[in-house]
Amino acid sequence: MIFKFIKKLERNIYLMSVFLLVLVILFLYLSPVLFGMVLIITAVPLFIGFFSFKDIFGSLKKMVLILFIIGIISSPIIVGNAMEKYKMNNPELIIDRNHPEIIRMTEDFKNYSNNSSNLSYVADEIESYVHNQIPYHISSFYYPTTDRVMNLMSSDCRGRALVGYAILKNLGYNVYITGGFAGGTHAWLRIYEENASSSEVRNSILNDTSDEMGIKFYESMTVPYVEKAWVIFNEDNTYWSSSLNQLYTIFRYGFNMENLPIFLLTNLFFLYPIFLIGICLFAVKRIRNLWSYFLMLSGAVLVVLISGLWGMFTLTVLPLPIMIGSGLYIRWLNYNFK
Repeated sequence: MIFKFIKKLERNIYLMSVFLLVLVILFLYLSPVLFGMVLIITAVPLFIGFFSFKDIFGSLKKMVLILFIIGIISSPIIVGNAMEKYKMNNPELIIDRNHPEIIRMTEDFKNYSNNSSNLSYVADEIESYVHNQIPYHISSFYYPTTDRVMNLMSSDCRGRALVGYAILKNLGYNVYITGGFAGGTHAWLRIYEENASSSEVRNSILNDTSDEMGIKFYESMTVPYVEKAWVIFNEDNTYWSSSLNQLYTIFRYGFNMENLPIFLLTNLFFLYPIFLIGICLFAVKRIRNLWSYFLMLSGAVLVVLISGLWGMFTLTVLPLPIMIGSGLYIRWLNYNFK
């Protein structure tokens, strides 16, 4: 069945190219960063694996076909990420500062911190307080609602940031939830001085230090390997950094991991595009032997792990060496499997 489907797509390459262009425009609008990542980590191995000067049109035809299939398969993930962006642009959907448990925590924290005006002290205390009240638990990769966090009384960095934000905002602090890149996405808090204007907050989103623009902010719930803020939002404003800047950060700094097992597992994320490319390639070649598919996947695992060794000593997953290694492996598959 899959072979017939691939064959039909090949016969309608021009129509498929139009659909692919529509998908690219739609996904760039919905979720530019995640789609950009999927596109880059797929397109680079594809180009290395398939492009031929002897048959430019034929190689481009195969690349368009495989990109189209991967785009369709990846669409639920990209649309889910777009919905997450919509929540951050409309935080009233997830933040409820009047939740009874939040009101209780606000009064509790007011006594806990002595209602201090020292923002550095408040930043430390809210982290300690929320971490004690809300044990860490990965419930999803998306922002939960306040009600969900209060029902579970546990959450990951996103839920903890929501709770910390709600408490501090109820006490009158100029606080924002911040999202950024920390070997993966991470959420934390920024507490700005009371007199910081909206334009100053917006201009501070890409700062590495709190006084780069002459504006002071204090951060809470950060992690040691956080790199850049991508978004700052509260119930009044949402500010985004450039999508191109976010992609540049990912491919320049890589993904910093806490320990070796997580480092190895994150490397295996790059199996997603290489495996899909391999399946499409074998389908185009009409290879039906399941043993060949098993060998292809096993080889992909070895290639990804070996090319990812560049960052092992710093526990940094570096996408570029893995993409190049994957591309060379796909090229080998392309010209050696008949």
